[in-house]
Amino acid sequence: MTPWPGAVDAYRLFHQGTLELARCEEAGIRMDTEYLTRTIQRTRQRISRLEDKLRGAKEWKTWKEVYGAKSNIGSDVQLGKVLFEHMEVPYPGGDENKTATGRYKCDEEILSSVNLTFAKSYVRNKKLKRLEGTYLRGLQREVVDGFVHPVFNLHLVDSTRSS
Repeated sequence: MTPWPGAVDAYRLFHQGTLELARCEEAGIRMDTEYLTRTIQRTRQRISRLEDKLRGAKEWKTWKEVYGAKSNIGSDVQLGKVLFEHMEVPYPGGDENKTATGRYKCDEEILSSVNLTFAKSYVRNKKLKRLEGTYLRGLQREVVDGFVHPVFNLHLVDSTRSS
């Protein structure tokens, strides 16, 4: 069977690309670990300040009245009930924007359309927590002796992008 036109050139490109990326993986990328640590600390401080601000809001007072000791400032389910049932904030988009189980969605899109400073601050807090937990600490876990050794996996995907 004859390969399609350009198949040999494409193979060479991916083969050479895989070899070069393997060299990059082995050598690693130097990481400023002190800067990364400071960034994580600053992000945690921002989260703490923002959560203090949220806990000082009237919405949090209602939240505490509804859930008491089980109040969880990170719970979208609790937030939805507090805002849209107990505080009677109009729910954007109606029933089609609820989850399959009938709960209120409290994602960025929904909360951004609610005209409350609390909702916008809540979204910002979630983003900062994701930044700190998933990305910054995730990167920190991968640092070895000041280097990150990424894995590119050019050969495992059909889309021709690295994984």
